[in-house]
Amino acid sequence: MSTEEGKRQRKPNWTKEEQKALVTAISPLYGRLYGRLSNTTTNEIKSTLWDQVHAQVSHDYDTDCGFLPRTLYIGV
Repeated sequence: MSTEEGKRQRKPNWTKEEQKALVTAISPLYGRLYGRLSNTTTNEIKSTLWDQVHAQVSHDYDTDCGFLPRTLYIGV
């Protein structure tokens, strides 16, 4: 079987409208989200900003954006 046979097209993870909402939510915060950490921007602040982006996009599209909290398992 060739590589093109039997392969399904993946659905995009985000619709164009969702992508636009994400960009709109991130744009005003871009420097603080992607900038270097400094005395004024800590990981805690960045986490809060990402929560705001998540809430805005979720509210705009009445969805949870596939958000799953991460859990770290150590050991067995």
